[in-house]
Amino acid sequence: MTPTPELTDQDVADDKLRPLMILVFSLKTATAALLLANLLLSGAPQSDHQVMASLGSQPVQ
Repeated sequence: MTPTPELTDQDVADDKLRPLMILVFSLKTATAALLLANLLLSGAPQSDHQVMASLGSQPVQ
């Protein structure tokens, strides 16, 4: 039989932080997904006139 390895202080600290790290990773992933969906659904302006209108100025004739 192989001996059971002893847990170090670092192992104990990692075990305590693991749920927090999973939560943070999940929140970051959800935020990235929402931002990407927002970008894809908003759509980019299609013409120079729309770009200028979004900037609040008149296009040059």
